[in-house]
Amino acid sequence: MNARVRTIGINILLCTFSTLLSLEIGLRILGTRSDTLHNILWLPSDYGRADTIAELMELAPVKLHMHRWAGMDMTENGFRTPPYSQKKTEGTLRMLALGDSFTFSSGGVPYEDMWHALTAGALANALGIPIENINLGKPSVGPGFSNRVLELEGRNLEPDIVLFGLFIGNDLHDEAKKNWLPLRLSYSLRLLKEQRRLRESLHTISNELKNGMEEMQHAITAETYVYTPEHPSFSEDTFLRIEREKMYLFEKEKQTYVNSLIADILPALEQMKETADSAGALFAVVVMPEEMQVDAKVRAQVSGTRQRVSENYDFEWVQNTVVDLLRKQNIMAIDVLPALRTTAKTGAVYSNRNTHWNAEGNRIASQQITAQLLPLLAERKLSQLPVVE
Repeated sequence: MNARVRTIGINILLCTFSTLLSLEIGLRILGTRSDTLHNILWLPSDYGRADTIAELMELAPVKLHMHRWAGMDMTENGFRTPPYSQKKTEGTLRMLALGDSFTFSSGGVPYEDMWHALTAGALANALGIPIENINLGKPSVGPGFSNRVLELEGRNLEPDIVLFGLFIGNDLHDEAKKNWLPLRLSYSLRLLKEQRRLRESLHTISNELKNGMEEMQHAITAETYVYTPEHPSFSEDTFLRIEREKMYLFEKEKQTYVNSLIADILPALEQMKETADSAGALFAVVVMPEEMQVDAKVRAQVSGTRQRVSENYDFEWVQNTVVDLLRKQNIMAIDVLPALRTTAKTGAVYSNRNTHWNAEGNRIASQQITAQLLPLLAERKLSQLPVVE
């Protein structure tokens, strides 16, 4: 009897092991073929496996399978930027822009109207020196990914200026996944841990969001692109759902938790500064506010029926906390919230139900960035570099 029980137990263990092994192999194969599954299974720690920029782009949480975006061809590594060489032109300054979708395309803003392109142009005019702007932004990534982009690609491009766009709306939590060793080793455990997100990906609301994204991508990747910031990207219900998911960032009772998220991203920002410093480049973080922080009308819509919003929520503290912490770490922080909020009183600075700055929002942000960078660049005497005729 005991031998039979042992045999049954061994068979059960072997079947369980075989099932888990098959699941593990299947997830590793399907994870490279299904963008949805890849997005669910990825971990920020995966970035460390990349030895080249091409490998890193394959590990990004969201993959773009197109060669053109918002009227501009992308590079072979998927960057929305003009072609560039590793060695910069003599007598030219080189500026790198890092970040997520706010840096990549700001929801479809023409390249020449992007905040970094405008900043490069304004600084070049003020300093009398050609400035080459290289956009190394990537949608849906956080500080950890941008840090690796700078390490694998940016540091080799002889940068003089490195700007990282930190979006309050999602950069604090996009990479807030536990990098426990078992999760790093097992895709099956990752799937088990992320089962809620798997269910959400099959939910009708998520499908509505997916359909909206697909419609927007179809328009934005067309050969002939027309910029229409007034055309809503999402239905009102979907837009408000997206925004309401971020309300916890400003909830006073959640400040301890949000402070832990801020602390978690700090090492990546410090590493970016260290890399930029080693390259002799000026490094700054552009702290980009969430739309409800800027636009009072959107804030009222998102708040809805919540009671005592002014008592329970603080829409400035996250911005102030991030800026203060960065400055205490000797990292230059550029806060564009006040200027955007002032402009939003008389006109839109975000595209309609899109969550990103429109061309005007990019212009206002660029003005603030330029105003803070220019004195430092002049102090470094970069304006004395020879100009190529």
